[in-house]
Amino acid sequence: AEEYAGSGRHYWNTGYFCWTLGHILDEFSRHLPAMSAQLRAMRALGADEQGAFARLWNEIRPVTIDVGIMERAERVAVIPCDLGWSDVGSWASLYDLLPRDEEGNAHLGAGQHVGLDTRSSIIYSERLVATVGLEGMVVVDAGDAVLVLPTSRAQDVSALVQEMRARGLDVYL
Repeated sequence: AEEYAGSGRHYWNTGYFCWTLGHILDEFSRHLPAMSAQLRAMRALGADEQGAFARLWNEIRPVTIDVGIMERAERVAVIPCDLGWSDVGSWASLYDLLPRDEEGNAHLGAGQHVGLDTRSSIIYSERLVATVGLEGMVVVDAGDAVLVLPTSRAQDVSALVQEMRARGLDVYL
């Protein structure tokens, strides 16, 4: 694997694609004809036909664009570039990418945050959130549920999700 990666003859597929609508629809027709027909049928539905739309959507056989189209397409070009990359898989990694106020707090959402002695925290809200004495915390106000945890425990959210599912609280996920 090291030799393969270090050879300089291969590129990493980041999953960024660019095409015209006409071209990608042609590729769907050529390589995924059944899915293409389903998508055309969905497009023809009116706004009042949500049940038919959902039925057609659920009948689509899932396949990634890479496997279904790109591995078989003939008109493909690679544009080498260094875009930088961050794995935004946790609140802690998101914090590293966000702008922060003078106290090191990052705020997301349309709501306001008023903090007293609150530092190095992420606050997500659509309404006012007031905090006192927090440091290195994540506060997520999702309207019908609130999540609060130390940034250092951000990777534990998946275990919390499992616990919520076990308690039948899927509606909040």
